[in-house]
Amino acid sequence: MLDDEYVLTCAHVVPPGSGESSLRIRFDSRESGPHLEAEIVPAGLCLADHDTGRGDVALLRLRAPVPGQPRTLLQRNWRVGQRVRAFGYPVDVPHGMWADAQIAGRAAARSRLVQLNVPHESPRIEPGFSGAAVIDGDTGDLIGMIRRTEQNPGRACWMIPVDAIVKELPLVARYVSGPSTDPRFSDPRAKPVLDAGQRELLRQLAHWLGSDGAGGVCVIAGDRDSVREALFSGLAQRDEADSGTASETRAVDVAIHAAGKTTDEVSRQLVTGLGGGAEAGADVARLVTDLGSPAGVVVDAMDAVSEPGTLLDELAGLVTRFPPPPLRLLLGFSTPVPDRLRNALVAEFPVRRRPGDPPTPVRLRAGADARLTEAEARLNGLITAEDGVSRAHANVATRIIDIPPPDVAAGAALQVRLAVLRATRADAGTGWYTELEACEHMLGSRQAQVADILTGLDGLLARRNGLREQLHIFSELAARDGLEEDEQLSPYYRTAYEMLRRAPCDLDRAEQTVRSYYHAIMRRRET
Repeated sequence: MLDDEYVLTCAHVVPPGSGESSLRIRFDSRESGPHLEAEIVPAGLCLADHDTGRGDVALLRLRAPVPGQPRTLLQRNWRVGQRVRAFGYPVDVPHGMWADAQIAGRAAARSRLVQLNVPHESPRIEPGFSGAAVIDGDTGDLIGMIRRTEQNPGRACWMIPVDAIVKELPLVARYVSGPSTDPRFSDPRAKPVLDAGQRELLRQLAHWLGSDGAGGVCVIAGDRDSVREALFSGLAQRDEADSGTASETRAVDVAIHAAGKTTDEVSRQLVTGLGGGAEAGADVARLVTDLGSPAGVVVDAMDAVSEPGTLLDELAGLVTRFPPPPLRLLLGFSTPVPDRLRNALVAEFPVRRRPGDPPTPVRLRAGADARLTEAEARLNGLITAEDGVSRAHANVATRIIDIPPPDVAAGAALQVRLAVLRATRADAGTGWYTELEACEHMLGSRQAQVADILTGLDGLLARRNGLREQLHIFSELAARDGLEEDEQLSPYYRTAYEMLRRAPCDLDRAEQTVRSYYHAIMRRRET
């Protein structure tokens, strides 16, 4: 039961042809009472798709509400390894039974299902559990619904996560729990009134934070009492400005005001807000790695935390790994933004022309529509290239020691900025054209950076491979002089060989050992 009126279940347990007739429902806690009549909500029956496996959800409405029934809150976030429970009614078990399971991970992407593994000491999750709530064993949150049929034998079964349910039944979005919001965020209504461009920026940020797919990071800078605070408060408090525009469920999962906190405190707040439980500790990297559902996180006052550098390293590191986790980070600064985040900066700019503004220069107006379309196309290529950099960095970092983390990518920020430009084109003033010019410059600059980073990563592997080749040539040189088994040379060779084959490789030390081996050969030849 979602509340005193609505019931969520699997579509396959609803008798065929029930659309125009009453369904009879009995609740276990009210077994002595009469059955309750219910009907399928219009557009509330989504049968399982044979090819994709999606669907199999149904929303019912009781014809007479149940007095005193509390409203249920659903939680979007789940993680691999999470312990869950479900209560079902297998055949010949009239009073039902509990079963335990553990989340194994997402099934084929198009099905949206999540696999649950049932331990041997637990009863099986079998026919009779269909439509049962999946409950987080640590927090008690409801994170999905069992989808179990005779076609799923053994000790594995499937969960339909909340995200997938909402995509099929948008009405269920009203029962999804709101963000974990830090009370330090002020009332957005007490902040400056946003102009058209800033309102659109708020809308686009909310849409991005609530979207699915790969993660990323956006950054907004501004002094105290600036528009930055109004934007962050609006997102954190789910202001009317972004209500209903982010996604079917939410814009933000966790909103943290970091001022005066330590990195550990922010991490703990983030872990708890993402469903890790109060006892989960502060290992946010591990939680995010196992996070199954996309998440939107806001952290304001990054520069007012007690250890800003440490916090930045931890948060930026979450979105620069490969494959990137489904995490979107919006970070706020009141002081100049660190260089490593400059690519992710989202501009606040005036859009609408005001009375008395000078006319926009012709050079800026020329071909603006075509330039915007071209910038959007270039952005798609840049996002692909940045993914390639993350993949290459992950590959090289496991092979070469002390590889600095990659710069935070620009794709997410440029995506938001170009979307704002597209939406506000009709009201373009000088600021609009200046912002377009800035986005074009950022695209070109970032594309050049990506090429340089790839060249540098390739160069590191080439240097290691070159040292391996040198070592091989030197060993052949020793062999020609009959020194391949020489007791004085063997330690030099083994040391160099092991350093070049062991990962990660210290290139500077490896180069020294190869040179030492060569010089040792020359000394032996002289003797």
